[in-house]
Amino acid sequence: MTATGALTLASATSGTTMTLGADSLQAGTLDAGGDLGISTAGGVSLTDLRTGGAVSIDAAGLDALSLTGDGNLTLTIGDRAEIGTVSVFGTFNLTAASLLLGTSRSGLDSVLAISGSAQIGSISAGLADTGQNLVQVVVQALGNSYTGGQLLPVFDVLQGQTFTVSSSTNDLWSAGPLPRFSDADGLIAFRLSTAQDDSGIQPGTQIGAQFGSLTIGNFTAPFGALVGEVAGQRVLVGANGTITAPATGTLSVGYWDSNSGDNTGSISFNFGLGAGSGGPASNPASVTVTTGSNLTIGTAKATSAITLDAGGALQLGSADAGTAMSLVGNTIDAGTLTAGSDITIASTGASLIDTATAGGMFTAATGALDFNMIDAASDAQIRSLAGTQGGDLIAGANITIDDDGDVSISRATAADTVAIATGGALSYGSVDGSNVTINAASARGGAMTARTGKLRIDVVGDLTTGQLIAGGSLELTARDATLASAQSGADFSASVRSLSAPVLGASGNFTLAGSGKVEVGTATAGTALDVTSQSLTFTRMSSGGSLGVITSGNVVGGDLVATGQIRIATGTGSFTYGRIEGGGIAISGRTVSGGALWARTLDLAISVSGDASLGAIAAAGDVDVVAGNLGFSSITAGGAFRSANTAMTGTSISAGGDIDLTTQGDLAVSALSGASARISSRGIVNISGLQLTGAISVQADAVGLDSLGNLQIIRIVANDGNVVVSANGSIGGGTVAAAGDIDLLARNGSVIVSHLSAGYDFANGAGLRQLALVTPGVRGQGDIDIAASGDIVINDVADAAETLTLNAGNTIRVNGLATGAKMDLTSADLAIAASGRLGEATHTNEITLRNTGQGPLKLGDNIASAASGYAISQAEFANIRSGGDLTIRANQALLVGDLAVAAQAGTVPGQIGENGTLSLASGGLASFLGALSMSNASGNRLAVDSQAGVFLDAATGSIRLRENEDGGGTLRISGTGIAMVTRSALEDIAQLTDTALITDRLALNDGVTDGRTLVEADAIQLRSDREVYIQNTSLGTRLDDRRGLVAKSLSIGSRDGGQLDIAINGIVNGEVGVDAIEQIAFDESFTELSSVNGCVILSANACNKLPFEIIELRDLVEEVLKTDPAENALQVVDSFTKTTLIQLNQIAPAGFEPLIDEPVTGTGNDDLLGEARETGE
Repeated sequence: MTATGALTLASATSGTTMTLGADSLQAGTLDAGGDLGISTAGGVSLTDLRTGGAVSIDAAGLDALSLTGDGNLTLTIGDRAEIGTVSVFGTFNLTAASLLLGTSRSGLDSVLAISGSAQIGSISAGLADTGQNLVQVVVQALGNSYTGGQLLPVFDVLQGQTFTVSSSTNDLWSAGPLPRFSDADGLIAFRLSTAQDDSGIQPGTQIGAQFGSLTIGNFTAPFGALVGEVAGQRVLVGANGTITAPATGTLSVGYWDSNSGDNTGSISFNFGLGAGSGGPASNPASVTVTTGSNLTIGTAKATSAITLDAGGALQLGSADAGTAMSLVGNTIDAGTLTAGSDITIASTGASLIDTATAGGMFTAATGALDFNMIDAASDAQIRSLAGTQGGDLIAGANITIDDDGDVSISRATAADTVAIATGGALSYGSVDGSNVTINAASARGGAMTARTGKLRIDVVGDLTTGQLIAGGSLELTARDATLASAQSGADFSASVRSLSAPVLGASGNFTLAGSGKVEVGTATAGTALDVTSQSLTFTRMSSGGSLGVITSGNVVGGDLVATGQIRIATGTGSFTYGRIEGGGIAISGRTVSGGALWARTLDLAISVSGDASLGAIAAAGDVDVVAGNLGFSSITAGGAFRSANTAMTGTSISAGGDIDLTTQGDLAVSALSGASARISSRGIVNISGLQLTGAISVQADAVGLDSLGNLQIIRIVANDGNVVVSANGSIGGGTVAAAGDIDLLARNGSVIVSHLSAGYDFANGAGLRQLALVTPGVRGQGDIDIAASGDIVINDVADAAETLTLNAGNTIRVNGLATGAKMDLTSADLAIAASGRLGEATHTNEITLRNTGQGPLKLGDNIASAASGYAISQAEFANIRSGGDLTIRANQALLVGDLAVAAQAGTVPGQIGENGTLSLASGGLASFLGALSMSNASGNRLAVDSQAGVFLDAATGSIRLRENEDGGGTLRISGTGIAMVTRSALEDIAQLTDTALITDRLALNDGVTDGRTLVEADAIQLRSDREVYIQNTSLGTRLDDRRGLVAKSLSIGSRDGGQLDIAINGIVNGEVGVDAIEQIAFDESFTELSSVNGCVILSANACNKLPFEIIELRDLVEEVLKTDPAENALQVVDSFTKTTLIQLNQIAPAGFEPLIDEPVTGTGNDDLLGEARETGE
């Protein structure tokens, strides 16, 4: 129908085709069985158009309520098109200047090209129901399982006929425990939960994985897939697509699995079947809309692609594409987007997306992007110029965000890599990928996880984040970083200004470089851990290899543990720690304080300019400590120990090698062991529990050492105090010098020293402070006190400014000079070498030698005694020098042989000083068996004091004090009894009890040298408890001829005030015979028959000075033996018996008459001697 003008039709119906032409057309209902074509120069206005074929309208404008056809729809509109509903089975093609479209459905592609703006309510392609058999079914994973349920019938198909299936990929079912969720394509890939799927699992959690395929019979399909079956023939259906029927019959579908017991969930499917046999139910159809201006669409659906390209703003409620989707506009505002493959968004302005789900990639290039959720089965790529803001971003492959502005997202989760680069700030809830790379101006958010690969964060500004986890390496660059935690499966590296994190860890190397403050809770490295910062705070750091910390400021922390070397360098800062354990340890800085340190296999070195306060220190190798004040509980070194410090306090030091200590203050330890030791202190050194295999050298104000075993000394110097050294073993050494005293004690060994010096000024400071070993108070005056259970050996010099005390259990050996102002030597023996010297005349005032041995003390030469014990030879005695007194004390007997004693004369030294005393004291019998002489003796004194008797052998012994050719000095002899007689006389008088008989026996010479002097001195003092006997040494027996004693003055007294029995011979003050009696001072009473030179003292005036005949001794003895010896006990024994020399009971023999008062022979007892002799005989 053609009209030259306007054409108006109420309705028109054609069984076949319809063609209308006019300037304009206005019609109600147009219905054609075939094709329908309209062409006008003007506008077309229609109410309803229906056709069984194609529709073609070419007009200046179009206003239609509905357009329906089974074929294609082609609209070419010059101006505006307003259409209510479009429903065609074929394609829909539209060109117009502007468009207002309500609803459009096409069986095939819909292509709309609008030069202006367009507004569309809904548009769909490939989903039309005209002429189709559409069936919707819900398939249960359990109830419709191939192994445990019943297949669900859909519709009948012919072999070779195609049918379509569609479902949402967010509609899921499960084959059992995680990760077994999938859509109808089955368990074919890694899958993360999203907020849009119906799994009900926390978004970002892995819910699916690749499980392979299952074969049942001769058919194989993925686990969890939708599988169809027709007449026994199976076909893989899946979630979406077009399928060819394998046979003719009813199509039934079910869940493909091997065990249905734990299956859950269901999926809703739309099945479509074409009307004709072998014809397609619906070919893939796309929607394409392009506008020159704004485009607004409510909904868009296509079984294939959707392309929306707006020259202006694009506003889209929702879109669902079977394949790809492309959105282009100056700005985009879209609701829900779903695509079977890729989604592409491009806008020069802002894009707002509510939800986008892509079966392939998601790509956005926008001015700015704002979204609620993006879920891409493959990559998700975002390029934004002005910022990205969104909720969840999920990708089955990679996520890439490249933004010039800020980025803010709730979650970014990718099966592969997440890469975010923004020129602005990054804000996120969580980031999860196999690899993660972040580049931003600043970043703040929650957790970041690189499940299997690298996590790299590069932030120009600050970083505040939650947990960081990397299966591979973790690299972090930021200004100030605050982390909840960080854990790397490989290496960890961070470059920051400051960092704060409670937990950091790496399976490989851990490297943290900060220019500011670093605060770490726990840091762990598998191989090496290194931290560089201005300051560091930590709770614990550990490494499977080395561990290093370098700062310019303070380090405060807890424990450090490493299998390799630990190095801490704090520059000018301090270091505080809990405990350190490593293969080796090296610490440097200003100060260090903490607990135990253990270098398991290597050395330990500490060097700080300030104080070091430490716990137990232990190392397999050397230990070196340089510090100010050093405090520790104990030090154990497998190698050497060295330290230089200002002050040092601790309990014990143990080293396998040498020990070298230098301290400016005190040193006090309860145990020190090692090889050799060198110690230098400007304070006091006190060391107990000392145990060295080598030697020790100490220099300090005062020194106290106590060794558990032997102690070898190289040099010990106490500059301002005492030296106190003790050992459970021996002490051997070179030099010991003290400004105060020296005390050496070897409890179970000997003391062997080369050079000792005490009391001479080394002063470096004030007096001593009180410590354990060194005597508290001011320094000593210069005493040396040495005690040893074994020997004491002085090889070079032992010089005490005051007292030198030596006490040896065995022998004192003097090979050099032993000297002191006062000297006291106690030992079992004394050996003075030819090179040795005991005392100095100019220094020594008093020397005491004590014998503590069991044998006699032998003094001098030519002593016929085989008894072993303490012995001083003439040569040894000559090397004794005292400017004052010399005392020799015998513990038991004293044997004196030939001995020359020299007293000092002017500057010529002697064994005693010019006014000194030689004292010989004996705990047993004192026997003089040789010639004892003292020269230069005018001002001297010789004192003999025995707790038993004093015996001088008149045949060989003598004691003579001489000054030039005359007697000099004072001789004092004290004992229980005094006998200067021959051994023969000693034996005889032992049988006598009568003093007169003893006097007569002692008048005999017994063959000794005529007139030999037994004792001589200027003054002689004899003190006895009972007897004083001196035998006549002259061949003559006349009273005036008798010799023995020579003295200018003689005094005889009792030690205990008792009565003495006296029988002596000699010259007193030049007087002989009876005249000598008047020169003698008797201090105590004596027996009535006591005599001098054969004259009874009490009858001296009546003594006959003429010679008289000696009564035969046997007659005298015979008379004596007539009496009971028990009543007249007289015991005289020599020095070898070690018993009392003389025991005399002054009792008159039984039967004898009392002594007469008028002597005849001068003895007063002539009437007792037998028949009278002629006068003068």
